[in-house]
Amino acid sequence: VMDRAMQRFGLHGKSFLPLMISTNGCAVPGLMATRTLESPRERLITMMVVPFMICGAKLPIFALFIGAFFPSEYGAEIMFGMYVLSIVLALSSAWMLKTFVLKGESSHFVMELPPYRVPTIKGLLLKMWERGREYLKKAGTIVLLLSIIIWAGFTFPRGGDDVEPQVQLEQSYAGRAGRVIEPLVKPLGMNWRDGIALISGLAAKEMVVSTFGTIYALEEVDVEDPAPLRERLAADPDWSPLKALSFMIFCLVYLPCVVAIAVFFRESGSSYKWLAFLFGWTTVMAWVLSFAVYQGGMILGFGG
Repeated sequence: VMDRAMQRFGLHGKSFLPLMISTNGCAVPGLMATRTLESPRERLITMMVVPFMICGAKLPIFALFIGAFFPSEYGAEIMFGMYVLSIVLALSSAWMLKTFVLKGESSHFVMELPPYRVPTIKGLLLKMWERGREYLKKAGTIVLLLSIIIWAGFTFPRGGDDVEPQVQLEQSYAGRAGRVIEPLVKPLGMNWRDGIALISGLAAKEMVVSTFGTIYALEEVDVEDPAPLRERLAADPDWSPLKALSFMIFCLVYLPCVVAIAVFFRESGSSYKWLAFLFGWTTVMAWVLSFAVYQGGMILGFGG
């Protein structure tokens, strides 16, 4: 049903399922679902655009900023607009990739219905063992390493037990990294603290919310209902609806979490070339879109 529409953007009809799984779900099973695509070219294009979909971990970020800076009667429309934007970005990115980067002929859609049989206990146990071993192998290598690096960046160097959390965050390696990247995010309306939150999002996107809780000296933030944090953000003169929109767009587009990165690396054939392309592709697109929104809003007088 979707093949003809997806072909216009360089995607296969089977690409629809990974994109649908990633929406409100997780990019990890979405990336793994690309295994159903026979063409390596179409499979790689699909994997490149899967991270643009709004997974369940991005929802708390959008809910936080929409609730803090936009009228409640327009909250649903703005959230719907973010979903539409994610789909437009995914399809337009797929078209650009198939036109300029991964050129080639699109494969034909052939649907084969396999014979359905009742699974055996032995078959289920073997499949569970294979998938479990595969996940543990993945989690015990690159995911664990990247998670340790991110954790160490937010923990060291330690300033002592009596140091406040926000001061510790500022003095940590992640805080210093935030200072380093501040000139890059400044044109987007952001400062070094916002840069730290973006860095934490590489571990898991919902960590952006908890990092802002640390920045604003809140002991614990409920990701599902961060009402105190929402009030702090709304009262901060450094924030505005325009900046919030710029930040949300950046979070929508930039690099996925470390688990999704690890799965992409494995599913792309352990290719460092395509992994580097994913880093550059998502980061540059996130910066350009946020820059256009923020600077365009400032020119039009929406910066207040």
